[in-house]
Amino acid sequence: MSEKPTKDGIEIEVKFLLANKESIEKRIKETGARLIEPRTHEFNLLFDNQTEDLSQKSQILRLRKDKKVRLTYKGEGKCINGVLKRVEIEIIVNRFETAQAFLEVLGYEVYWVYEKYRTTYDLYGVSIT
Repeated sequence: MSEKPTKDGIEIEVKFLLANKESIEKRIKETGARLIEPRTHEFNLLFDNQTEDLSQKSQILRLRKDKKVRLTYKGEGKCINGVLKRVEIEIIVNRFETAQAFLEVLGYEVYWVYEKYRTTYDLYGVSIT
């Protein structure tokens, strides 16, 4: 669950391990949460340079493709009582392959690839995914 990044680009995020996804999703709907995006497949690439400068500072440079293509930077976070707070800057780009080539020309290379499915709800301005 995360709050939409604020106008100053701060993301506040909490993650939970769900034992029963269906039960939790039913409760989310019962609270009046509004479905924003139905279950959607996403493909993610994480980038760093050869000296792992970003990883060493707990920073993330991610290229994501779902219904849109997003290039995201996440700054080093601070976790207090299980709540992660950090700068997040995200832009929409036109083409996944072009954005990947752009990052690689700048000296970044893919170090992690992952795929997942995401359903997104909104409850009082808080994004539940």
